[in-house]
Formats: sequence, C-alpha cells, structure tokens
Amino acid sequence: MKSFLIVAALLLSPFLSPPAAAEILEKVVVAVNGDIVTLSEFEGRQLAAVQGAQIAPEQIRGFLQQNNARLLQEAIDEMLIVQRGEELGFKVPPEALDQIIEERIKKENNIQSDAQLQQQLRREGMTLDDLKRQIERSIVHRQVLASDIPQPALTEAEMREYYETHLDDYARPASVNLQEIFISSTHPDAILRAQEMADRARDGEDFSVLARTNSDAPSAENGGDLGTLVLGEINPDIERVATALPPGGISEPRRTADGYQILRVVEKTEAATAPFGSAKEEIRRELTSRQRLEGYNEYVADLRKNATIDIRVREVGLQVDASGGPTLSDDARQAGAAQPPEEPPVEDDEFSVSGSQIPTRGGPGSEAPQSEEPVTDKE
Repeated sequence: MKSFLIVAALLLSPFLSPPAAAEILEKVVVAVNGDIVTLSEFEGRQLAAVQGAQIAPEQIRGFLQQNNARLLQEAIDEMLIVQRGEELGFKVPPEALDQIIEERIKKENNIQSDAQLQQQLRREGMTLDDLKRQIERSIVHRQVLASDIPQPALTEAEMREYYETHLDDYARPASVNLQEIFISSTHPDAILRAQEMADRARDGEDFSVLARTNSDAPSAENGGDLGTLVLGEINPDIERVATALPPGGISEPRRTADGYQILRVVEKTEAATAPFGSAKEEIRRELTSRQRLEGYNEYVADLRKNATIDIRVREVGLQVDASGGPTLSDDARQAGAAQPPEEPPVEDDEFSVSGSQIPTRGGPGSEAPQSEEPVTDKE
C-alpha cells in the first residue's frame, strides 16, 4: 500500500519549512498500518487547531498540552478511514478535483490564474499534486463515513422522552422588552425636560422618534431600544418599574446617578416551558448529533482493533507560531467533506491514544527513541 503522507500538505503557514528536495529525512510521529504521519504534518494539525480555536500566543502551550493526544488520535483515525476507502475502491475522478480547485479553492482565495495558484502553493510548501491528494482524502473520508455508518433514525417516542426528561432545558424565563429616553443632568432644568418627554410620549408621539432626537444615551441610535431583558437579571429599580407597567406603558422620569430615565414597556413574556412541538426540531438536531458521534466512535474503535499503530514520537513540542491566517490547506480540507464529529479534548500532556503502543509520560518536548525514515514525494 502506498504511503498516504503528503509532505507539508498540512503546513498552514510559510514559516514552517517546506521540502527542500524530492527526498528529505523527517521524524515520523506515528505509523498506521505502514503509512506514516510525519512531525511536520502533525505540527500542521497543531497549528490548524490553534488558529481554529483563536488561541492567544501566551495560551498556546496550555492548549496543546490539553489537546495533543486528541490531535494525534484524530490523525490516526483519519488515516484508518482513508485506508478503508482504498479497500472499498473509492476514487475521485481527476476532473472532479480540477473542478473543486477551480470553483472553490481559486474562487474563495481570489486566485485569478494557475500561475498565482502555483505561487501560493510554493509559499505554503505544497505542490498542486499535494493539494489534489489532500482534497481527495477529504472526499474519500466523507464517502467512507456515509457508506459504513448508518444514518441516525429517531422516533417520535424517543424525542418526546428526551423532552420530558429535559424540561428545564426548554424553560423560558420571564422577560421584558424595553425602550428608554435618557436626559442627562448636565441639561438646564433636566427634570422638566424629562417630564416633557414622558408627557409627549403618553400623548401619542412616537417613542422611538423622541428617543432618537432627544435622548442622551447611546441607545438613542436605535430608538431607545434596550432589547429583551430577563427579569431577575436586571437592575432591581428598572425591574420594579417595568413589572408595574403594562405593555405600551410609559414610566415617570426615574432619577439615576447622572440624569433621568423614562422607560417604555414594548412587550412582556411570562415564564413558560416551550411546548414539545416548538422544541422538536432542536431535540432532533441534538439527538441526531449524539447518534452520529456514537456511531463514529464505535466505527473508528472497530478500525483500530485490527490496526498496527506504532507511535514513534511520544511528545511533540507545545509551542507553535500561530501568526499565519487560513490558507489553501484549510480550504482543501473543507472542499470535499464535512468535519468528523468532535470528540472531547483529552486533558493530559501525553499521547494516550488507542493502538498497539501506549506511550509513557514525558515532559513537554521530550521524546522517546525514534526512527527517522526517508520521506519522499515518490510513490
């Protein structure tokens, strides 16, 4: 079986070293049934995870310490799934890959010509063949999951049972939608001006217009709109006024630390529990997502049982430079397939993954004795 390694295909930023020649010597992080994940490919995964989660530079070390084991497990599982695709004979026609590059990759990256594409690929340490292989792997990954994992089938009874046991999740608290006009105490006769605004609003003038033209609060731009506020979570004085007013009611000017506030109740909502009918689609999405994740976890666990997994580097550095932005590699991963279900992060600094070898704990940056294998673009 040929190696699935794509040299630097997951390198998401120019600061990671591109291949200097057709053959380079590179550390192997893990071998899966003979196919390998190199250190630079794994560093690309680390970088993509850091950028995707928008981790601040000072938090990268802790983030990777918490997530390295998960990232390695994902790399192993994805390789197993692609290998399964080979067994099933899944292939992507070359014309389909060309179409994705033309209609997705180039268009979304505002690349006007093949020469521009080649230039961008060189900056990322990739070739056009690397990009095509990466897109193909994404498509095959999706095809395997669609072929081998049954689609979730939910019954009305299952959804209703979930609803009955999670009623608190569908409780809606009492709330009120408010508008305001605020008159700053810096105005001469501020109380008289505030009273005038309240009287004019009660006499039928549009409260929103009055707020836009007279209010000193930032909410004036939105016609005094304060949005929908949950009772019990707002200023007690405001809540007392709002509770006493009916929908459409306008308060007397209320003294504040720096002026006077007039409130209008737009709408009130009593505390209630959403009925099953309105919660049904949300429940369907939640249970479908759970079933898909369970099916995925069971599927990859089964693939691991018969796999030969040889972890060569037991601990990878916990610092990466995440200054680069999204690149063509990100687009390639998304062009052909939806992301696999997410698994909970492993809160540990060691590579504790399923397979034939479980590594011992090492300090950040430490490595076990490792093999170095020649990595080549040649098959």
